[in-house]
Amino acid sequence: MVYRGKIQNGVVVFNGTSRLPEGTEVEIVPAAATDSPNKPRRGSLEAILPFAGMWADQAEEMDRSLAELRQMKAEELRRQLSQPDPQL
Repeated sequence: MVYRGKIQNGVVVFNGTSRLPEGTEVEIVPAAATDSPNKPRRGSLEAILPFAGMWADQAEEMDRSLAELRQMKAEELRRQLSQPDPQL
């Protein structure tokens, strides 16, 4: 999940009513850094390499997530195939 905010008096102040539990560890990345024109193409090796090994110790969670994504994609494909093409 992504929370957005601004630095005010050296402290991150979230937009809206977003709140995290006290003591939650966070990683702050300035938005300008993520919007760089040199940003790697989505899905490219350069884009995914920083995440390599991120779930290495969570194989069951990864398997569950991949199965869920496959099911969602299959349902989306079934929906698309069941709808008539308006251009025909």
